[in-house]
Amino acid sequence: MLYWLLIWIAPGSFIGLAPQSHFFDYFYFSYITFTTTGYEDVYPITAFAKALVTSEIIIGIYINCHNCLPELQADNQPQEKRIKKITR
Repeated sequence: MLYWLLIWIAPGSFIGLAPQSHFFDYFYFSYITFTTTGYEDVYPITAFAKALVTSEIIIGIYINCHNCLPELQADNQPQEKRIKKITR
């Protein structure tokens, strides 16, 4: 939604997105950015658009790492502690 709004306020902020682009194009770009995949078919060209995309990338990395860390920490605990946590 933010990308759509930015395109309407400042057309030309992105290569590959335009005001007449379909909602799925905006969703696709946001998802690809959030997961830090980046296929380079849509990309920002203005400073504000780059800042917005960078913030979404940072949020995506944080959320992805935050979801993985408890599982990684559980793998490093002794077997007895993992069993106690499961049985509580």
